[in-house]
Amino acid sequence: NEQSFEEDALGHGVFTHALLQAFGRKFRSADADTDGELTAAELYAFVAAEVRDRMRELRPGQTQNPVCFPHPTALPRFTVVAR
Repeated sequence: NEQSFEEDALGHGVFTHALLQAFGRKFRSADADTDGELTAAELYAFVAAEVRDRMRELRPGQTQNPVCFPHPTALPRFTVVAR
């Protein structure tokens, strides 16, 4: 069990911030294979890493680790967002 953190500096939660980054200004970083499509697996990998990084920066010593069931790599490949 982990707590989900709201962060005043971000204006919302750390997880929401990571999602917005993936869909917005960090889309190219989230799109690991640079094909212009953000798959569920790419989105999960980006969000999980981004949340961990922001937590280290904003709340040292506390953790938040996003979990997805089933794991995105177990799902058929599908596009969440395309640009």
